[in-house]
Amino acid sequence: DGDVSGKPLSLGKGSADILIINTFAPFFFFYAKKLGKPEFSELAIRLLQQASFERNSKTNLFKKKKEYLASGADSQGIIHLYDTYCSKKQCLKCGIAAAILKSA
Repeated sequence: DGDVSGKPLSLGKGSADILIINTFAPFFFFYAKKLGKPEFSELAIRLLQQASFERNSKTNLFKKKKEYLASGADSQGIIHLYDTYCSKKQCLKCGIAAAILKSA
């Protein structure tokens, strides 16, 4: 019922959000695809939207735009964009970069 200090163990909001973002939401997406049940994809999206923005080395690169980034869904989108385009120097293939260049 607790750790060696005698204090009860608990899971903070940040830790719970990380579990939701990296474990439960991907599982529900997989489950939805495997069983052909879109309601589980919808659940995964709701979970990501309700989770806090995940802060890590990839998402920190976009902290100047933090007013647009609030949820776990946002952080997962940023991580996907970073892994797909930024880290591979594929800026011109990224829709966001293309929009920025058009407005310049």
